[in-house]
Amino acid sequence: MSAAALAQDVYYGQLDLYSLEVPWGWTVLPEGSLQADVAIASPGGVGRGSIQVVLANPGPTLEDDAAYALEGTLITQQRPVEVDGFPCLYVASTGPRGEGSNTVFCTFTIPFEDGPSEVGIMITQTMHPDEIASQEPVFWQVVDSVRFHEMLY
Repeated sequence: MSAAALAQDVYYGQLDLYSLEVPWGWTVLPEGSLQADVAIASPGGVGRGSIQVVLANPGPTLEDDAAYALEGTLITQQRPVEVDGFPCLYVASTGPRGEGSNTVFCTFTIPFEDGPSEVGIMITQTMHPDEIASQEPVFWQVVDSVRFHEMLY
């Protein structure tokens, strides 16, 4: 059975805004190791590939968020996708050393007690050139496992 076939654990993000399944054999890195809400290293280590979830203030559009986050990379594909029923934007890109990247951008309005606030969620994967074929399906497994908190609906 492939590593992508099973989840080993469920990770709950900041404020429980989302949860996702951690792929079997992948490791959740300790807090503070990267500038992300969560970073998950591939079985070969973060140098061979990782998946991160970043929370940030969103730009005016998902396309603006993508342009800002992926500046300096070659964008090879861009299309709308749904994540847990929400409209998001998928962007594939290639870095200067041939590393592949998949990124999904989503934006939400969170109804905090002191008033609503916009939050951007970026789910991103970086892959070593030799790992792209085996890790890309794992990215989609993680994206498909994302569940957003009921307050966002």
